[in-house]
Amino acid sequence: RWLITTAEKLGGTTVQSDKVIRFWDLYANSPNESPIILEGFNDELVGVAVSPDGHWLGAGSADQTARLWYLRDETEKSSLTAMVANPLALPAHENGILTTAISQDNHWLATGSADNTTRLWDLSTISMTPLGSQSISYHVLTGQEEQIYTLAFSKDSRWLATGSDDFTVYLWDLNRSDFADEPFILPDHKGYINVVDFSPDSHWLVTASSDNTARLWDLTSENPSLSSIVLEGHDHSVVSAAFSRDNRWLMTGSNDAVIRLWDLTSADPSQASILLEGHTRQILAADFSADGRWLVTGSADGTARLWDLQATPTSSLQ
Repeated sequence: RWLITTAEKLGGTTVQSDKVIRFWDLYANSPNESPIILEGFNDELVGVAVSPDGHWLGAGSADQTARLWYLRDETEKSSLTAMVANPLALPAHENGILTTAISQDNHWLATGSADNTTRLWDLSTISMTPLGSQSISYHVLTGQEEQIYTLAFSKDSRWLATGSDDFTVYLWDLNRSDFADEPFILPDHKGYINVVDFSPDSHWLVTASSDNTARLWDLTSENPSLSSIVLEGHDHSVVSAAFSRDNRWLMTGSNDAVIRLWDLTSADPSQASILLEGHTRQILAADFSADGRWLVTGSADGTARLWDLQATPTSSLQ
């Protein structure tokens, strides 16, 4: 029912967040009119996550704070307005929050910060009423020596990956009672970690770096940190990555304006990749259609392209 957006506004020669979240009612006669606005942040919004069951909205800001809203399935817009006015404010990090995510089982909210830590908030401990006047249990995940720029949960909710500017990825096994004490450390990159993501079947973790490479880590192995498949070929920092829903394709996008497709069904995915060219600046975002036929990519050149993966050769619509 709801479309949730954040926005940026021009401020002289810079681009800044307008610090609010907007809810657009897609059931309304005119969805573009009168959005519900969530306010309270004092600096840029850098991460918004919605739980898979649609009940929770978590948001983090460069002002060091995070807020959590409980979004019940209400039919009346006025009821939602009352709920979003009373978020749960989470204890502040010691520096700005850079990334957020909610696990697929709706259990955990993760916030990664420039204070070099990740906080893992237990959503199952929250009492619904009153939402805004309670504390929430959380774990502080430490060990990385620079800011936590990216994080993600695996689709089976077992793993949390956190990527840092210290060139490492930490892999936390949430099935273990001592998960905060003994993460797997994936140390092989030689540059900042820009992206971490998991395949839909939770077989692979991809890590993308400013060292111009991406790496694939096999989560079915007893110790995923022992070896990785190195995906080379980009001429600049790898800044985006996505898996197809059928687990066949991995897409990587780079500041070199090139998209590469890696076939995960091959014996060695690193041996060859399909190049998709046409953008003129860095590849900022990408996603696959549910049926695996289409790949959409967004670029800093101001365009989006839709690639038909069944075409030979692969072609795009701009």
